[in-house]
Amino acid sequence: MFYDAEKRLWFRQSWLKEFVDCPERARRKAIEKDRPRTTSDAALIGTSVHTAIQGVLEGRVAPQDIEDATNEAVLEMLTTEEVNFAKYEAQDLPGHASRCAKAFVDGILPEVPLGGECEHNFSTIIDEVDGVEIGLTGTVDYVAPDGDQLWDWKTANKRYSQSQIGRAHV
Repeated sequence: MFYDAEKRLWFRQSWLKEFVDCPERARRKAIEKDRPRTTSDAALIGTSVHTAIQGVLEGRVAPQDIEDATNEAVLEMLTTEEVNFAKYEAQDLPGHASRCAKAFVDGILPEVPLGGECEHNFSTIIDEVDGVEIGLTGTVDYVAPDGDQLWDWKTANKRYSQSQIGRAHV
């Protein structure tokens, strides 16, 4: 959360999710924002997959090459980021990430209307309290060309249940 030059209070959607999951962790991140951070192995996988998906959607990567693009992104991050290995071994990251990216091409890409905008930033005022405007800001992974669909890719670290899969198609 932060104040802007107009004294509006903004909350990032990712921080709100963190707050719902663990208020203390969210509080610490808010007050220790200048502290050096490490990237978790799961975050490295997600970021690598997102990078490759964006390449496909922007026409820089052919869908059949998404696994190679994902592996390149993993290797780049392994050399530039400090990674906290909690769940995976370093040698397992490229394979796991490329399987996630291939699943996107096979199962999700056919449903995505092409020609939209990747990494779309948004900000909207949602309320006013005691004269202070309160807003929500963040980034959505993809906005369809007509602006009627928002897409936010998730890289699951577990299998989804049938009920979760059903809700995803609503």
